[in-house]
Amino acid sequence: FFFQAEDGIRDIGVTGVQTCALPISASANGNESSSSVSSGSGNGGDNNNVATTAETKPKKPEFAEKTDYDVVVVGAGCSGIGTALMLTRTFGLDTNKVLVADRGKRVGESFRRWPEEMRFISPSFNQQGWTQSFDLNAIHYDTSPASMLRSEHPTGEEYAQYLEGIAEQGKLNVALETSVVSVTNLGKKENGYPGPFKVEVRKGDDTLKISTRYVVWAAGEFQFPRDQKPSETEDGKSDKDKHSKGSRPASSSSSFPGAELCLHNSKVDSWAKLPGDEFVVVGGYESGIDAAVNLAKAGKKCRVLASTPCWNLQTGDPSSELAPFTSDRLRSVLQHDFSPQPKLFSPLRVIAVDELGNGEYGVAAKWKTADDGEAPPTAYTSGGFRAEVPGDAGSIKVFRTKNRPILCTGFEGSVAAQ
Repeated sequence: FFFQAEDGIRDIGVTGVQTCALPISASANGNESSSSVSSGSGNGGDNNNVATTAETKPKKPEFAEKTDYDVVVVGAGCSGIGTALMLTRTFGLDTNKVLVADRGKRVGESFRRWPEEMRFISPSFNQQGWTQSFDLNAIHYDTSPASMLRSEHPTGEEYAQYLEGIAEQGKLNVALETSVVSVTNLGKKENGYPGPFKVEVRKGDDTLKISTRYVVWAAGEFQFPRDQKPSETEDGKSDKDKHSKGSRPASSSSSFPGAELCLHNSKVDSWAKLPGDEFVVVGGYESGIDAAVNLAKAGKKCRVLASTPCWNLQTGDPSSELAPFTSDRLRSVLQHDFSPQPKLFSPLRVIAVDELGNGEYGVAAKWKTADDGEAPPTAYTSGGFRAEVPGDAGSIKVFRTKNRPILCTGFEGSVAAQ
């Protein structure tokens, strides 16, 4: 198990992160634990089939330092709740000594902000009870989103309910609407590892300083989209802040002039309810294709501008090609009898977005050349997806749209965004 720790975290981000092993293991406790798995298939499970566990609690570990908490976990999403459950259920830490702090109003806040139509691309199955297998979307072995939610591809709201149920059943110590202001390492460098730590947290107007032996950073990335150019900030002082929310430093990893004019896909509440009937989607892969599919199903025209024709890319690496679930959905909206079909453009790299002065936006994109690091032709397969004919390499094409372009360029993460 690993944790991240750092000196001087500002707001909800981290810089100069150190990663160290947490010296706790189940075998070191000298106790074994056993669990009975709930599958919701008539085995008498309760608690909405979140988890049913019969186990012998391992001996609680003792630490040399006397601190307010053994572990402070920052973030109450899948990583944070899963970590807290593992520390308390598997490693035997006292639930009162493991604090989960999150600035959201509810457990799983980021998942609740997904667009209504967005679903998990990885499937959940409820066969745990008879195969002893692991639900791909579970955060702990003896829990199953499929069993609780009865859904193979949960929505963000559904998955948040799963996380909330686990936190309640596990009696986890979760502090909501609580921001981590700073983390200070109180340990001596000669020890070879950081800690203990002083953590300053804020809830409303109240600020509290607490001590902890370990800090686990599980703040996620959804709240830090790549949607700003480097010189922009979201502090309310920009002349273009009408396009932004929050108060964090702007990201710069994949920025281009005019990126702040776009609407990042993470800020869309619902594709069907999004005003407008035609859109330009900047970026491909899972986010871009998910946007295109849902816009098409909502009866809206869209053009996808992708630097790589991900819809026809097959590498054997699931992190660099479309999931079968996504490919199936794309195929369904490209059938000859479906309308309106999304139009796919690649290999294009967007170089700028500008307001044209007549209520329109102009998206300038450059057709990629061999020097741009394009994947070799052998990496492509005929996926049956019809794309638009590419232009001349190095030439520039401008796409006009009456609505803010949709930005699907991923996330910075709470660490890199600082």
